[in-house]
Amino acid sequence: MDLGAPNLRHGEIGIVKITDTELRRLKVQNAIDASKTIENRRLMGQFATPSELARAIVSETISCLPRDGSTLAMLEPSMGSGSFVSAALDLLGKRIRRIRGYELDSDFYRASLDLWNGYPVDPIHEDFTRAVPKPSFDLVVANPPYVRHHSLRSDEKRRLQELVRARHGIDISGLAGLYCYFLLLSKAWMKPDAVGVWLIPSEWMAVNYGRAVRRFLAGSVKLLRVHKFDVSDVRFSDALVSSCVVWFRNVKPDGNKVEFTYGADLTHPERRESIDVSSLNPDEKWPPRTDGGQAGGAWRIGDFFDIRRGNAT
Repeated sequence: MDLGAPNLRHGEIGIVKITDTELRRLKVQNAIDASKTIENRRLMGQFATPSELARAIVSETISCLPRDGSTLAMLEPSMGSGSFVSAALDLLGKRIRRIRGYELDSDFYRASLDLWNGYPVDPIHEDFTRAVPKPSFDLVVANPPYVRHHSLRSDEKRRLQELVRARHGIDISGLAGLYCYFLLLSKAWMKPDAVGVWLIPSEWMAVNYGRAVRRFLAGSVKLLRVHKFDVSDVRFSDALVSSCVVWFRNVKPDGNKVEFTYGADLTHPERRESIDVSSLNPDEKWPPRTDGGQAGGAWRIGDFFDIRRGNAT
C-alpha cells in the first residue's frame, strides 16, 4: 500500500479534503459515539479530535521534525479511532515507520484493529498509564482523555501521583485532570530529541493544579510553542472547554524562547508572543504579563480582582 499517495477525491470537511480512509474512520467514530450516552463518554473523557484540527496539528508539527527525511516511530497514548493516526499517515506518508496506539475502550480498540489493518499501526488494548514505557518513539501526538479529578478514584489518583513523583520528582495536585498525568508520563516513552504534541484544555496555564505541568514544561523539556484557541472557539461540539496545543522537545531547556500564539488558525495566528523560557515561572500564570497590565490592549478582570474557582461549578 502506497501511504505516500492518498486518495483525496471523495470527501471534504470545511475546506480540508480528506481521504477515503478518513471518511471510513469518521463513519466508525460517529457510530461508536452514537452507541454511548454523553454521560458515559464524559466519564471516559472521550472527545474525538475533529479531522481538520488533527490535520492542522500534524501539519504544524512537520517543521519540528528532523529535516533529513528519517523515518519516525509515533506514539498515540489515547488512540480512539485514530484521528491523529489518519492525519499522520496522510501528511507524513512513508516517513511513518510505525505507530503504536493505546486505547482502553474495547469498542474503539476493535474498530482500530479493523480500520488500520494493513497499515504500520499497532493498536494496544491497555491503559497507557499502566503500560511499561520504553523510550523508543520519535513523535508523540495526543488528545488525552479529558477526565476531571472528581471522576478519578482516590486510589487511582494516588497511583498516578506516585508515578509522576517517581519519574519527575514533581508533586501533582489531586485536583489535576487525567490529561495532566498523560502528558507528564509520556516523557518516559520518548527518545532524546523526540517531539511531543498535545491537544489539551488550556486551564493548566492559569489554575493552581496546573503548576506541575508548568514545572515540567519549563524545566524537564524544551518547550517550543503553545497555541491557545479563543475562549469562544470551542473545538469540541460535545465539550465546553477552551483548548490549546503544546509542542515540546525531549531535551533540557537551553535558554530558548517559547512562542505563544493565539486565535482560531494554527497556521496564521491572530497574535504571537516570543517569551524567554527563563521568565516562565511555574508558580505563576502563563504566559507572564509583558504589557504593563493589559493583554492585547484590553483590561482583564484579573487586573482588578483576585479570582478563585468555586466548588459548585
